[in-house]
Amino acid sequence: MLFLVVDVQWIDRSSARVLVFVARRLRAESVGRVFSARHVQEDLAGLPLLLLRGLGEPDARVLLDCLLPGPIDPRVRDQIVAETRGNPLALHELPAA
Repeated sequence: MLFLVVDVQWIDRSSARVLVFVARRLRAESVGRVFSARHVQEDLAGLPLLLLRGLGEPDARVLLDCLLPGPIDPRVRDQIVAETRGNPLALHELPAA
């Protein structure tokens, strides 16, 4: 079983505290607990933390090259990589826009 809460930053503080309380109680059970947030939330203090970062510049370039149907000017590619800060979803969606 998985306990998943997405976009914690949009939940009101009281609800977040209740969800964190429940998550702490589930430590003894075989339940996965995942909270996603754009920024580290103080309400999540005490829970294990895994920070996800964007792809490194070389990997972002490789991914972008794989997603594009043809060659691209290196300056344009560098600008897309810089603006997306290695976010794989943004690398996928920005060129299409």
